[in-house]
Amino acid sequence: MGCRICERCGAKHRQTNSPLCPKCRALGSKRKCPIEGCDTLISPEAKTCSAHRRLQTSTAYTHCRECAQMLAVPSCRGVCAHCLGETRVLCACGCGRYRRKYGREGQVFEYVSGHNDNWSQARRPPATCAVCGRLFQAATPKTRLCSHECRTRWLTINPPNERKRIRVECAACGKELFRAPSSLHPGRSYACSKQCRYIIVANKVSGPKSDAKKLALRRDEVRCRICGFDILVEVHHITPKRRGGENGTDALENLITLCPNHHTMADRKLIEQDTLRRYIANLVE
Repeated sequence: MGCRICERCGAKHRQTNSPLCPKCRALGSKRKCPIEGCDTLISPEAKTCSAHRRLQTSTAYTHCRECAQMLAVPSCRGVCAHCLGETRVLCACGCGRYRRKYGREGQVFEYVSGHNDNWSQARRPPATCAVCGRLFQAATPKTRLCSHECRTRWLTINPPNERKRIRVECAACGKELFRAPSSLHPGRSYACSKQCRYIIVANKVSGPKSDAKKLALRRDEVRCRICGFDILVEVHHITPKRRGGENGTDALENLITLCPNHHTMADRKLIEQDTLRRYIANLVE
């Protein structure tokens, strides 16, 4: 089967009953999109191309439909460039916010439902630059620097490889401490030693639902009730919880503060339970 030469484009084709190739035959029945500046070819039955299908092509407006300002060139869009980005209508989804009425391509959102504009990006409150202190529109909520110059100054002031420390105070004794920024949290108390940590934990007890061990630490003044050791203390169950019964609970009468040595002796039954209860009774008296 021989090949023929297309009379329009000169390409070879195998259509023996046509002097044009299939591509040129298809293009011959199409026309350009009537929207100004669009070169997309469409079929004779179509009004516009798929990209401009939502445009109002029935009327060529000479004045803006929003502000009544005369348009430089008559347009089927019927809105000037200013109103295209500024005109907003109440969103129909019930969120109470105003949405853009016209799209970037000139689409008219006749029933504005949903967030066709990025409301959070367009209306995020201005942030303060951490270096120069001026207000700027941050791209993200975590952006703290307004420009590349401020970023360069920030890296000069805070070298990335240098270990940063922030000064804090011990909540129990007031001793000066230094902690990394990643370990700092609002509302947290910091301690310089385990003893201060026990004191802080005991002083934070409040309310009827407080931890029984914290109440025992406060009652025993964060020290061993036998020897008075206060560097490291532990709360001991006089009657172990594994034995059950009324006494094997977290009741305050069943708890006593001991140092590690006396705690081990109590666990090995070298100190009788009645002796431990007498220490608590003496404290109450």
